[in-house]
Amino acid sequence: MQFAYAYVATLIIFAIFDFVWMRVFARNLYRSYVGHLLGPVRWGGVIVFNVVYVFGLTFYAVHPAVTTTAAGYALVLGGLFGLFVYTTYNFANYATLKHWPLPLTSIDIVWGVMVSALSSWLGFLIVTTLV
Repeated sequence: MQFAYAYVATLIIFAIFDFVWMRVFARNLYRSYVGHLLGPVRWGGVIVFNVVYVFGLTFYAVHPAVTTTAAGYALVLGGLFGLFVYTTYNFANYATLKHWPLPLTSIDIVWGVMVSALSSWLGFLIVTTLV
């Protein structure tokens, strides 16, 4: 049951950050670098990504931190999970798409590390405070 609470808390936090990122920051950033590839946001894809990604984040970062009561684990393991996943995604694009820019790759990886670490840490704090 503790895993479910950790998942829901982390999902809500991550989804809020992701929504703000996509609506405020990423829109212009991506338009300036790869605007020719963009269409309307497919919110179904955003939801699937959030649900699946946060499950992994909870499994590999938040839940281990909760079971050991170590907030630092949530922060570090969440950041590492973000580093691995966002680096994989961005360098796969960089390797296979003709005009995928390296600056966008770097910015998105930094974002992935930050949002994953912060979401994991805040998810940990919510679960350990409320449960």
